[in-house]
Amino acid sequence: MSYRRKTDGSIWHWARSCSGWPMHDFRQREDEPSTWGGQTLCDECDSRVRATDSHRHIDLQNDLLPSWVLQRMPSLRIPYAACG
Repeated sequence: MSYRRKTDGSIWHWARSCSGWPMHDFRQREDEPSTWGGQTLCDECDSRVRATDSHRHIDLQNDLLPSWVLQRMPSLRIPYAACG
């Protein structure tokens, strides 16, 4: 996963759908940055990733994944009753 922040910024982003995702004049790293020294992780990115993960869980519960995914990865086919 890539993390980006503006060259002169202190907020690290990792969700490309975030309104603050830097497109130019940025620093990038592939490991999760530390949050000391005034640097922070983006709250909007966190919210977006959590929402996406929640939708993926719902898709698994409702068997809404495309059939080609389920054919290639049968372990993803989880009985509805098994999902909390």
